[in-house]
Amino acid sequence: MRLLTFLSARLRFLRDVPPLPHLLDAFFWLHTFLFRREVFSAMEALFEELRAWPGVTWHLHRFGGIEWRVGKVEIGHLHGNGVLDVLLPSREVAEREICAGRVVEHHTHPRTAWVSLAIRSCAAGPAATELLRTAFEAQSRSSER
Repeated sequence: MRLLTFLSARLRFLRDVPPLPHLLDAFFWLHTFLFRREVFSAMEALFEELRAWPGVTWHLHRFGGIEWRVGKVEIGHLHGNGVLDVLLPSREVAEREICAGRVVEHHTHPRTAWVSLAIRSCAAGPAATELLRTAFEAQSRSSER
């Protein structure tokens, strides 16, 4: 997560150069696949889990990675290095999760409802699924109105 934070802070201007974020994230995915197989397996399991959720679609994220949407609203995205960013229902929910030590503030949108979780092993799978489930249920309720 430190590398992603560094790149976001120091090289932010490069994110608007069309292919660069996707090329960098492709490198992250390849590195994770080759050298961090347990992390890659956890990421793959998360992707498979979300494929089964009704109304959830996946897309390429504009800054690299894979994003999941409910309707037109993004609920979260996964970078190739195993960093999962999730949009929680409110800043208050995000604060609770941060204070409990389950997540950290988002690397580019601190003090918002966006939070980040570093997937470091298969053990992070349930926590990642729970975060995305919270975002999914909130967005599903919102889109029903």
